[in-house]
Amino acid sequence: MRYTKYQYKKKSNGINFLTSVVMMILGAGAIGLIVGTMIFNTVWGNKLMKIGGTSQEVVADETVKKEAFESVQCGYFSKEENANKVLESLGKSYNSFVVKDEEKFRVLAGVFTGQEGDKALNELKDKGIEAAKVKFTLDEEDKVQEQISAISDGYFKIVTTLKNNEVKAVSTSEFKGWTKELPEITEGDKKEIIGQFKKHIEELPSELKKENLTDELKYIYTILINFKR
Repeated sequence: MRYTKYQYKKKSNGINFLTSVVMMILGAGAIGLIVGTMIFNTVWGNKLMKIGGTSQEVVADETVKKEAFESVQCGYFSKEENANKVLESLGKSYNSFVVKDEEKFRVLAGVFTGQEGDKALNELKDKGIEAAKVKFTLDEEDKVQEQISAISDGYFKIVTTLKNNEVKAVSTSEFKGWTKELPEITEGDKKEIIGQFKKHIEELPSELKKENLTDELKYIYTILINFKR
């Protein structure tokens, strides 16, 4: 169990939730929308912020106060065409993308949490592809990083739900509402990143589809790179 000041609490009751599920089945006919909502409710009900009213601190293991994400870099090139060649060689397994860094181009094999980064790194090396892990660590004792960590964690779970072959789309509505109600952070190092992140979430469509997966992972990377360790 991790330490967090924030805990998301679903506002609707069980009857309303059941009704919304039925409406989604009838209106959308997409299992992905249901799966996405259920994952959001289950995971976020245990991990994230309680909006409005008195927040309750859950102090579990005081040593666990950092959230870690990873990416696997597969090259850094001066020419975009060379980066694209490596990108093509990676195939579609990792939702890879190219990021322009000043005048050069980085090839990234996705964004990961837990042991997934190590798994991807080892698979790529076994294929003879040069790769190195890039780690991003957010300190949850820092107000700015704590909120970015919470948003990143939830958004990452929603986006990566699209990797499931049976999922056609995931709903973003509840997550967007939750993000909008987060307290404003007015001071602290890199506070402007929170504003950028919230604006991006606010402008998302009501649902994300599989074709959005890579672009949204790429966006998450552009946020996390500010916390490279």
